[in-house]
Amino acid sequence: METYDSNSLQLRRRPWFESDEGRAHGAVMATMRHLDERLSASDSRFWRHFRLYDQDTAFSARGVHRASTRNAIRLNVVRAAITAVHAKIAQNEVRPTYLTSGEGWDARQKAKKTQAFVDGVRYHADADAVGSLAALYALIFGTGHTKTFWAGDGKLGNEAVLPVHIRVDPADGMHRQPMCLYDYRPVDRAKLRQRFGDDKAALKAIDQAPDAPEHIRLYTRTTTDLVAVCEAFCRPSADGAEDGRRVLALENATLVDEPLCHAPPIQTIRWGVRPLGWEGFGVAEQLENLQFGINELLKRLHQQLMLSGPKVFLERGSAIDYDELTNVIWGFVHYTGQAPQYVVPPAVQPELFDHLRYLYQQAFDEVGISQLAVRSEKPAGLNSGRALMTFSDLESAKFVDFGRRYERLVRDVSDSFLDLVMAAEEGQEVEVMVPVRRWRTRFLERVARADIVSSRDEFVTQVFPTSSLPQTPAARNRSNTWPSARPSGVLAGICVRSNT
Repeated sequence: METYDSNSLQLRRRPWFESDEGRAHGAVMATMRHLDERLSASDSRFWRHFRLYDQDTAFSARGVHRASTRNAIRLNVVRAAITAVHAKIAQNEVRPTYLTSGEGWDARQKAKKTQAFVDGVRYHADADAVGSLAALYALIFGTGHTKTFWAGDGKLGNEAVLPVHIRVDPADGMHRQPMCLYDYRPVDRAKLRQRFGDDKAALKAIDQAPDAPEHIRLYTRTTTDLVAVCEAFCRPSADGAEDGRRVLALENATLVDEPLCHAPPIQTIRWGVRPLGWEGFGVAEQLENLQFGINELLKRLHQQLMLSGPKVFLERGSAIDYDELTNVIWGFVHYTGQAPQYVVPPAVQPELFDHLRYLYQQAFDEVGISQLAVRSEKPAGLNSGRALMTFSDLESAKFVDFGRRYERLVRDVSDSFLDLVMAAEEGQEVEVMVPVRRWRTRFLERVARADIVSSRDEFVTQVFPTSSLPQTPAARNRSNTWPSARPSGVLAGICVRSNT
């Protein structure tokens, strides 16, 4: 068997996806060692931004005692801004819809069944919560990921993946369309054995695999037996082509090696997009310098407040017993000459507090959210529902790009679910129970694999933010009188046909 090291020239001449079947683990793990060297700065940036958002968890993961770090950030404007933006985005409930080719009854029924199937899969996989967590990762670290997979028993699942686990070669991901994606993370050896419980060769390889290296462990001090696992994906040349490849590799063996005929089941969302490169930038990176400035200013304010206090001015030669200068109520101070003067000077210059307020406000202005939204308050004098909706639209316009990326993430996750179903082996039963309402009766209906689309060429996915619609009957009736509802020709759910 050919041996590999982290030499980039050797990996370029014979990449892992050109290795012999069942023997790609050496090239895959050599690629990971090479990327570890290339992406060390990204890993350091990950932990720095993690500390800005949640320093206690970040330090405890690296084995640092909490008592030595709990006072490092006293006014966390990074977390306040991220929480406010995430709450704004989490309100955007997105639902994918499907348009199929053809205008007949069968095409409409297939689109309806596909819609119900995806809705059911997303509900059972809790895809909305997973997408919201991936959006939070994007706000903190700049890039968030979700991953779809077969969860067993014919069920589909998805999970949010930290960006430190998803590896992409910098040159391959320069334009954010990489050919190869890697999910490289430590996995519990016992859970890995459960997954391959019937494969004796795989169980032997899992038992003999070395422990996961410390640099890929999120928690350095743990009793869990972790082993390094890399799931490598090579994108096919076109949808449906079988020249793609998926490999699940250990350091000493290849557990899974199969063709890949669809896009890798990893979806990505970014808060901000760089001109070049795979990784995005997040709110923590935007506000990093402002947070450091606030920390230094608070440290100076704290020192001045602790060192400040009242002063007593005494005339030279005055006969005063210093023991009588106490804080006793109605105490007596005997003196000769001029009476002592008690003066309380300002502890801190007012300009320092003004500068602190400026830095705090500047952080929210940098992100594009008002402090009213942070405190869940409305502007004074803004009382009508129409005015509040207009104000919300103006503020939401600042997050149009990120909102569209979130909608694209929902679309990509839904399409990935369908890709996994369409690529499943013939005879594999895939079905989901969905709620149906007919003739004022609600019941569950079973939607099977044969009822939905079978090829990418048969449908187009669109997304629609259902949270933009009124949720109560009174609000829906009122919204029908607004100009925004008139161009659609729909009033209270009744289609209006024009006579002209």
